[in-house]
Amino acid sequence: MADDLMGVAPEDLRRRIDETQRDLEGLVRERDLMRRDVPERDAISYGYDLAIYSANSRLETIALLLARLEVPAARHVWDRHLVVYLYAAIEAYPQLAGKLIRECQRLTTHGQTVVDYEAVRAAHKDYKKGVALLPKEFMEALERVRNTGGAHHLTTPHSGIDGLIESIEEQMNSDTNAFDPLLKNALTWSMRAITFGQESFAALHVTRLPAIPGREEYLRLVKKLDDEQVPETDPRQDDHTVAL
Repeated sequence: MADDLMGVAPEDLRRRIDETQRDLEGLVRERDLMRRDVPERDAISYGYDLAIYSANSRLETIALLLARLEVPAARHVWDRHLVVYLYAAIEAYPQLAGKLIRECQRLTTHGQTVVDYEAVRAAHKDYKKGVALLPKEFMEALERVRNTGGAHHLTTPHSGIDGLIESIEEQMNSDTNAFDPLLKNALTWSMRAITFGQESFAALHVTRLPAIPGREEYLRLVKKLDDEQVPETDPRQDDHTVAL
């Protein structure tokens, strides 16, 4: 799933960056215009958040891959930034997925809804199966590079400038392709994340929502839902979060 980008020419990567950026901007515009008068509004919002986050993760990864190809002399910069960003993304992604799954479950439990909770769960199951194939060394490598050479860790007692120097020296003495396995796994994860985001959003069936009412009724329904807002479940009590 990820090898299609390894060895791709820079011009093709630029095209993919442009396409992903357009998709990302389209999702952001759609989210701004989403329905707020229906009980599914939180699930739709979370679905957009997940799709936007996964698309942005893909964009960041491809952009850094292009930077490595175009300015290889500074590959330690691109590699460190990729690791720092990716580590944060992988930590945040399960929280976004968990919010969507919990809200879809709540809607299904408490009444009629167009949301297909079982389809969301199935998409999540496929995502977990996919990331389970990533080697355990993947996260270990991410954590090691992040903790020793991460740009925002230069003042920490366990890293400091020595960690940055160690990271640069390691890349100076290693094969130029030594980082490729980690990058391949990063691309694989980002594609799995995008696929889950797309499939789970499709399961929300936003096109099956009732017709948009007139302005007065729309605002009344929005206020009614605002007044009935359900506090979000503590994610620590959720069993849907995943390691990746």
